[in-house]
Amino acid sequence: MKINIRYFLDPPNIELKEEKPVVSFENVDNSSSTSDLYKGRTSYKEQINDKNLPIGNTNSLGQNLNNQLDTWYKRPNYAKYNNKGKLIVPTPAAELTKFESGFELLNFVADAAEELFREYNVARNSHPESRLNNITILRAYEEAPSYEEHLNKIYESFFNDILGPIKHSNQIKDIKDFINLFYNWFTDQDLPATRFGFVESSEYTIYNTGLAFDFFNVQTEKDKEAILNDVRWPVLNYVAKVNGFRVDPNNPGTLIADIRSSKLIEKYAAEYFKGEEINDVPEKILDRYFKRVSGLNNSQQILEEFILDFAQIYNRFIKKYTAFTDYNAEDNIRQLFKKEFKTNKVVRKEAKLEDFEKLRSDGKKEIDKYIIEIYTKMRLKENDIVISEKQIQKLISRLGTVQSIISSKGYADSATFVEKIYTNAQPLNILEAFISSQKAKSGNNKKSYVFLWDDGKRQALTGTEEFATLVQEDDEGLIFSEVPEDLNPFS
Repeated sequence: MKINIRYFLDPPNIELKEEKPVVSFENVDNSSSTSDLYKGRTSYKEQINDKNLPIGNTNSLGQNLNNQLDTWYKRPNYAKYNNKGKLIVPTPAAELTKFESGFELLNFVADAAEELFREYNVARNSHPESRLNNITILRAYEEAPSYEEHLNKIYESFFNDILGPIKHSNQIKDIKDFINLFYNWFTDQDLPATRFGFVESSEYTIYNTGLAFDFFNVQTEKDKEAILNDVRWPVLNYVAKVNGFRVDPNNPGTLIADIRSSKLIEKYAAEYFKGEEINDVPEKILDRYFKRVSGLNNSQQILEEFILDFAQIYNRFIKKYTAFTDYNAEDNIRQLFKKEFKTNKVVRKEAKLEDFEKLRSDGKKEIDKYIIEIYTKMRLKENDIVISEKQIQKLISRLGTVQSIISSKGYADSATFVEKIYTNAQPLNILEAFISSQKAKSGNNKKSYVFLWDDGKRQALTGTEEFATLVQEDDEGLIFSEVPEDLNPFS
């Protein structure tokens, strides 16, 4: 398809000639066969995501016409990680602007959307055969889903599948039995269980950020085809671009505010960041409108939260099923070859954080390595990372050693405040960076343990010989690294 470049760049009141559709794909849906779904998605991706049809990637002058923000393939971590590679969740409540329709967007995104509507709906002519005249918001900000509700739904499925038939048996004596059963069940499920996995998953969407809105209700592949082949589509694509919005190629009825767009930053976001350098505003947006998931600034805190989350659903279980039946076989002196069975009701104890802490010889409490092991295995499963049991145990051992050192009284007494700040995060930073290295597209050095310093800094641990020795490069390839590229929202 050839686009009238003058129309694409000049003021509005120019008639468009009707053109035949140039993109076409099968109207597959969830009821279609696997092969048809694969072929349909492949055809769509080739035409839209890769070639940017019907507009194309460049015009005859070599100018870039691409205005996509592909959150499926190219930028899956958009607005899920900050520029330091930390997992974040939106907290936009105080910064939302409500439209007359009732929909909400982040304040600077709402300003950009208002101008987009003015330029596109008012300043430019409509077309009698277009389905994209007078666009408006049909879907926008949605409150982020609740992890607690998610975990309770998981518990209900777990109960129905596993716990129900054995609810009175001694297979569930305490919370460790409960977690072990859960983990064995969880390995066959396609769902997240940890807080980190939940935020990383599709449960959190671009609509939770306040950065995106739908202007067209896409129900089928034919709806996508209609949008892309609409006579006004090139115009909308252009007006969106000059106001800092990108098109979601996987759902062309959605526009996403791109926080690295100079148009969006200079024309709209800068108004809310007075006195800040323009180049710093994208980072400031992530800091202001989002927060870290548990901060990743204290591994002990995250592991304790993990324990308490599962204690909550275990205690829900024992509140209804307070005891288990224990069967003991005893020899009867009078009848040597017979056994008398006694049935004992044993009350299940409520789970507490203290159940997973041990008192060390130096008087400090330390998290049970069992929790580190279960948490690590769940995070690997959530990311579909398959490594040998030997590698898993080596990783768990490393995390446990790091956690043990920073929990010790000797370290607490000798380390400086700055060292403590930077090292408290390290056990789970090692885990998350290891996961990132395993998922890296390059596939280089898959065995490496990447040591991701909090806020990308390396100047900690200068005064603690034991810890400094631990983190030096060894035969397992323990190295220092900045934020992995695949986690950087600005890459």
